Amino acid sequence: MQDLYALDAVALRAFVASLGEKPFRGDQVRRWLYERGATSFEEMSDLPAAFRSRLAEVATLGTLVVDADIPSRDGTIK
Repeated sequence: MQDLYALDAVALRAFVASLGEKPFRGDQVRRWLYERGATSFEEMSDLPAAFRSRLAEVATLGTLVVDADIPSRDGTIK
């Protein structure tokens, strides 16, 4: 199972193409993940239902992991 969050934009387009879809579908998936905050493939309503089902078979929506907490001068954490 491929974690889609582990792929950068180019790799996501290539992964989608390897499934027989047009590469632009990778851009759509990316928007769902990073702009719309989708938590399931079913939410990705502008993707064909058959493609969403295929993604559910071969991919996962892992979670983003905080790489580092950086305190600023005013005490907030970035």
